[in-house]
Amino acid sequence: MYGKPFWTDTYNASRHPIVNLDTTITFSKFARLIPAIGPEMLDWMRTDERLLYGSDAFPEHTAYLSYNLDPILAMDVPEETRAKVLGGNAARLLKLD
Repeated sequence: MYGKPFWTDTYNASRHPIVNLDTTITFSKFARLIPAIGPEMLDWMRTDERLLYGSDAFPEHTAYLSYNLDPILAMDVPEETRAKVLGGNAARLLKLD
């Protein structure tokens, strides 16, 4: 979602079933400012099956794990949707389920 996170990207995800989005830094920044943006984004996309948790974490920046996880945990969505975002969608895409 780098660049135009909540307009072009969500529109493309709603129109093209091969487009997936992640919840890295840009999403987390917006979700902290506008807590309802996550559920709104899923509504715009018309699906909860193409949003993936992204941590942006690496050994020198492990704080990104919680920075990017907290907005997902705070989203007002059903637990099934949260489970998809936090790993179920990635498992399906990677054919691990």
